[in-house]
Amino acid sequence: MSDADQMRAKRLARLQAAESEQPRRTASSSSSISIDHSAGSSSPSSARSIKPVQASASTSAVPHSTNQEVVAMKMSRMGSSGANAHRIPLKSPKPAPKTVEFETWAINVLERIFWVYITPDPPPTPGFMELPSIQQELEDPSNIPGLLQAGLIDQVAVERLRCNTQDILFDYLRECFKRSMRERTLIPRSVRGTAREKLFVSFLDEAESLCISYAGIVLQQPDIFPQPHHERYGPGYMFHQLVREASMMSGNMSVMSDEIEELFPKEFLIQFAARFQGEGLDTMLEDMQRTLFRMMRGKDLLDDWRPCLEAVQKLSSVRVIATMLPSCGKWCFDDVPAQEIEHKWLLGPFMRLGTLPEKDSKLAEKLFGDQFRRTQANVESATGSLRLSLSNLYKGVFDILFRIVKSSPEGRLGVLTCFQSILNANEKWAQMQVDREVVSSDTFMINLAVILLHFAGPIEMGKEHMISKSYFVNPRRRVSLTGETSLVSTEKEVENYRKNRMEVDSGGSDQQSPPNFVSDITYLTLRALHLGLVRIMETYRSFLRHMSDMRTQYERVSQQQENMPSGPGASGIAALLAAHVERTRKELDAHVVQKLASDAQLMDPQILSRAFAFLNVAMSWMISVILGIKEPRGVDTKSIKFVLPQNMEPAMEWQILPEYFVRNVSEFFEFIERYKPSILTTQSLDPLIGFIVVILQHPQHVKNPYLRAKIAEILVAFTFEFRGQPAGGLFSRLESHPLAREYLFPALMRLYIDVEQTGLSTQFYDKFNIRHNLQQVFKRIWEATSFREVVKTQCTSDMFVRFANLLINDTTYLLDEGLAKLTEIHSLEIEMGNKEEYERRSEQYRQGKERQLRQAERQAQSYMALGNDTVDMLRYLTGAAPTPFLTPEIVGRLAAMLDYNLNVLVGPKCTSLTVKDPSMYYFKPKALLSDLVQVYLNLAEYKEFTDAVAKDGRSYSKGNFKKAASVMVRYSLKSPDSINTLKKFVHRVEETIESERTEAEEMGEVPEHFLDPLMYTIMEHPVILPSSGVTVDLSTIKSHLLSDEHDPFNRSPLTLENLITNHELKQEIEDFRRKARKGRDKHKS
Repeated sequence: MSDADQMRAKRLARLQAAESEQPRRTASSSSSISIDHSAGSSSPSSARSIKPVQASASTSAVPHSTNQEVVAMKMSRMGSSGANAHRIPLKSPKPAPKTVEFETWAINVLERIFWVYITPDPPPTPGFMELPSIQQELEDPSNIPGLLQAGLIDQVAVERLRCNTQDILFDYLRECFKRSMRERTLIPRSVRGTAREKLFVSFLDEAESLCISYAGIVLQQPDIFPQPHHERYGPGYMFHQLVREASMMSGNMSVMSDEIEELFPKEFLIQFAARFQGEGLDTMLEDMQRTLFRMMRGKDLLDDWRPCLEAVQKLSSVRVIATMLPSCGKWCFDDVPAQEIEHKWLLGPFMRLGTLPEKDSKLAEKLFGDQFRRTQANVESATGSLRLSLSNLYKGVFDILFRIVKSSPEGRLGVLTCFQSILNANEKWAQMQVDREVVSSDTFMINLAVILLHFAGPIEMGKEHMISKSYFVNPRRRVSLTGETSLVSTEKEVENYRKNRMEVDSGGSDQQSPPNFVSDITYLTLRALHLGLVRIMETYRSFLRHMSDMRTQYERVSQQQENMPSGPGASGIAALLAAHVERTRKELDAHVVQKLASDAQLMDPQILSRAFAFLNVAMSWMISVILGIKEPRGVDTKSIKFVLPQNMEPAMEWQILPEYFVRNVSEFFEFIERYKPSILTTQSLDPLIGFIVVILQHPQHVKNPYLRAKIAEILVAFTFEFRGQPAGGLFSRLESHPLAREYLFPALMRLYIDVEQTGLSTQFYDKFNIRHNLQQVFKRIWEATSFREVVKTQCTSDMFVRFANLLINDTTYLLDEGLAKLTEIHSLEIEMGNKEEYERRSEQYRQGKERQLRQAERQAQSYMALGNDTVDMLRYLTGAAPTPFLTPEIVGRLAAMLDYNLNVLVGPKCTSLTVKDPSMYYFKPKALLSDLVQVYLNLAEYKEFTDAVAKDGRSYSKGNFKKAASVMVRYSLKSPDSINTLKKFVHRVEETIESERTEAEEMGEVPEHFLDPLMYTIMEHPVILPSSGVTVDLSTIKSHLLSDEHDPFNRSPLTLENLITNHELKQEIEDFRRKARKGRDKHKS
């Protein structure tokens, strides 16, 4: 404590001890704003009075501002007070005398600052208080210099405070400070610029310092001087006044903004913080935080929360306070349950504001609950208003945190630690099933992600070289890998690498420099997206699926109500059904309300565009890690000329990265392409395209094929049109990207093969959905001339053969299942169509059949939609690149699949596919038949295909082709030339069948060991499987290995290189055939 403070404390103690003995002068003044009003509305009088004029305004614990108060503040600013009127008027001042005595000026200024009379015989002025004890001392003008030197300012201030009866002292002292600041502008012109000016300024400095000191004292000890209801005016009162100021400044009091004067000049807060730093400021800030929590309790985004936020903003604008905030209250939540953070953190009351439907939130119902007023215009208006509020909220919270970060290293450390501890406390958000009782709310998590995106905003393209690639081996990192799945490495490999790197990087020292701020923010933001924004997007998709099911249920029960039969006892059932329909309708409407509220925040273009921009930076950085580019200043994948290696070993810095780095990209872009595709036009797509190509071209860099598939599925957005898309559509961006033109098609083929095994329990069904999406991209690539050369080159590769094989597998399964489900639906519709017989069945039986029908309908829709696209792909591939489909390991299976499905569509049992509404199941029999016939036509001229069809003794039928040709002609599905080509093909097949039948008869009985054990045909090239020792035909095992690289007899790993030609058996078979041919020739002769 300084000498001046010690002297002041002694004086306070002395005054308190003598308080009961000294006569107390009663003076009236209201709060500072009321004083302005009374002073501004009166003029000085020549009458003399020893008593001050009583002010009429009363004081409350938290006085509410009025228009009169605001006008009074303006008048005070303009200099309309009574003191100024009889001393030095602020309005239209008279020219200053040539010389001004300091003592005279100081006494006048003291009276104007503290609104007191300390000179004898003053005129009565409303709001001013006479201080008789000081007046007596100043009766002799010769005492003035000595009193000034002995601390007259302090004496005047203490005496005024001691004699207080009605003022809220903090407000009074704050206004005294402001009046002192105004006096600086009124220093006589004759003094300015002279050596004497310093004396005048020092006097005002001391006055302001005393105002600050006593303002802090009366906040910390409200009862040290008389004031009504002193218990109400602790540090929390200062926050109330800051909020009050914000309310007035924001125009909430129906007054013009230029009529309002701020209650707290920034200089007041700066000096206040500097004066009480280390002397109770931290305690006062904690009290203000508790006041904030009380004021924000129960508020939602529609309430008036802005003044509270602006009050915190104003506090944080002072560097000392900003530095201290992270040490006041809770900013580290290692020992706090996640669901309690928003109730403990200074910014928690603001971070829980949003539009997402929460457990106790009524916001959605307030805005969108009235379905009769829920017009498109009203919804758009409400949504726009909510998004504007969110924008203001984010700007305010970010402004506070950014000021803290900039205030000092301690402030920056506090903010980073806060982010780290919040994310650690919410790590359970990463689980598949989230217990909402043990994590922070959805709104809190999405808001946290958005705030971090604001911090990451300055990390623009070209600055990603500042992001550390070895962040996860730094022991002082703020993001942990514990419990996270890495892109390549196992958990043990990650830990071993980290230990080794830490030993090398530390150089034997126990200390290592912490990561830079850019790295911390980047990694924290990626994790916040993973636990917050992206996770909430997944929740939203699940909610929409549930809502869709509910809408289907509502339509079904509504239909049942319409079809409710009449008759005895039907009224009771009808009433129950009507109640069920109404209940379902209300539940569905509640879901619609929740969706509209969620859309306001989740579909906010500003949020999505900001996330897109950040992910562009993240993807550019990840490309540099994969390709080993040193310190990239913006990886421009469109302009860099490099060749992507196929078998490059992933760097360890990449291997240990968590999967969610890539998953954030896949989930985010899947969301916006489905629900907000227009966002794709707001940012450059080059980083995204480059990232997709690099990831797909280097499958060893993402060991999870399902994750690679999710990345590839982003490309689906490039294949469809939407409102507001760029000229030429998004696909034109792919065509113009050099990496995409060179590497995309082979990379997609490889992925099509790899998703055969995703490692998930649902992999069998996942692969069809993944391949369905890939087929949309394949088709556009196939049609684009810019990809033509690369596609032709790839069609001759071994990988294309494997790709073609899987395409045939998928076609076989999907059409088989889809057409079978149509047959099942046909049977159920016939049974239910016989209403008289069906109604005699029990209720339980009918419900079972209806469930069976709904399940069959869903499955038929899925299988047929996927099957149609697969057949279409087979159609155009066999036409443009027939060679891979003619290989021995493929052509036989292709022919068998085609013959089987042709038989189902036009064979004897084709009527079993007749259903009431084929389009409901995406069943287009004529189009499907046309595509299958086109595959025949594409391969008709090749002997390999003709022989394969001829060998299909299971499904081939000449009559099926005749009927198919008839359908083609009847509906003009094929040209006459095509029909003629088909007839010639069938003729050649028939000739081949006859030839093979004759040959088989002449060959006689074939030894058992000459037959392939899987296909039961004579082997052409017998090979031995090394692990099982079984001999099979080479074409058979090659066909098997295209789908499954294991020995079919004992499941041991197997490759083509492992096969051993059975030369002895091959020779025996050749001898057998030769002997049969000689016998045939001898018989002919």
